[in-house]
Amino acid sequence: MLQLPTGLQAAEPSTAPAQAAAPAPDPKTAEAALNTSFVVPVQMFKLTLTSASASNRLEINHFQPLSHKSDAILFFDNTVYAKARPLGEAGAGLPDVETWGESFRLGYRKLIQGGRGYLGVNGGYDNALQQGYLYQQLGIGGEAILPWVAIVATLTQGIGNTYYQNLDKSLLSSFNIQASFSTGIPNLSIAPRFYYVHDRQGSESPGGQIQLVYGVNRFLSISLATNYDTLNGQGESLQFHYLFHPPNPKQVPAAIPYGIASGFSQAIGNTGSRIIRLTGSAPAYAD
Repeated sequence: MLQLPTGLQAAEPSTAPAQAAAPAPDPKTAEAALNTSFVVPVQMFKLTLTSASASNRLEINHFQPLSHKSDAILFFDNTVYAKARPLGEAGAGLPDVETWGESFRLGYRKLIQGGRGYLGVNGGYDNALQQGYLYQQLGIGGEAILPWVAIVATLTQGIGNTYYQNLDKSLLSSFNIQASFSTGIPNLSIAPRFYYVHDRQGSESPGGQIQLVYGVNRFLSISLATNYDTLNGQGESLQFHYLFHPPNPKQVPAAIPYGIASGFSQAIGNTGSRIIRLTGSAPAYAD
């Protein structure tokens, strides 16, 4: 998930008289004040803890900028993950790890509003290997990150064999849209999400999630989420998100709030889509 960046605050209204308002800044001057050299390779560690009937998950991500412009970047990010077998199904000689998977995204982000926000697009490929059976999907997404809200939308579609009779599980394609807002409490944001999942066998369901995200510092954030859909009911999760080598505040241009710089220079969130979901699995927990 792409949360509202930590420390991001809405601009305060001007107290200057209307007739004394400053002239609009010269676009060339504003552009000259921006640069994206603060964006460097970043690694991310994410641990998601769930109930006994769902799967705990460990993710490791590498974010790699490929090219820089003064106000834009082209980047690649790769996630590898492992989903544990639900505790309620453990034993009987079954492996502790139920699913291994990877997710790849190529993306483009461009700073807007003089560095106070950015827009992004991305696309890529995901897979999941469960008991020797491979599931695959393609995904696209978009980001609109503004001073007062962060909006993310994703769409995935299964490819190849999406159903295996031996497992009796099929891949769920999805649409997700999420908006993150500040709660007014420092470093705490709330992120409602709507999603819709379906498969080629006729299973389908709308769903929703509410997530609270607290930024402990520029390295660590913690979130609590609850979600519900008619395929699998309700679930909860606790998630820890740790960044290695986030942007150095001293290298971020003064025109760019640090919260914007941090989101601009890290991996695309899952937003319920990059981690492949199968029928019979728990809801798309957390980020």
